[in-house]
Amino acid sequence: MPYGKLIVTTIGAVLWTAAGCGGGGGAAGEGSCTLSESIPGGGVAIAICEEASGLTSAQLDQLRQQCVASGGGVPDGGVQAMAQFSAGPCSHAGALGGCRIVSGGMTATIWYYSNGGFTSADIQMLCATAGATFVAP
Repeated sequence: MPYGKLIVTTIGAVLWTAAGCGGGGGAAGEGSCTLSESIPGGGVAIAICEEASGLTSAQLDQLRQQCVASGGGVPDGGVQAMAQFSAGPCSHAGALGGCRIVSGGMTATIWYYSNGGFTSADIQMLCATAGATFVAP
């Protein structure tokens, strides 16, 4: 999936997850979901991390469930998807930058990592195209 479509899809999913889970539960803070795909031969085809803050505990639980559902599954053409949830922020190690959107009391940032030949400038352009704010690692 091209990065442009990926960012719109993932930021939309994070915002939908947080908005779709009304009230209930006290403030839990932030959570993140690192998504990656490995290709035959051991290489990583793509790696991103969805980070959301300002979540209630119910929203954080929904993000955890969505993350777990995103990983695993049957490999398609040898490509294996993996997902790892964390009750904290995304790692910035190896990050090219992130695209941030603020909606209501929630902030969602999609972090992109240095694989696939992309540069920080590519991520800046991607953020601008998606109407998001670029965040340096």
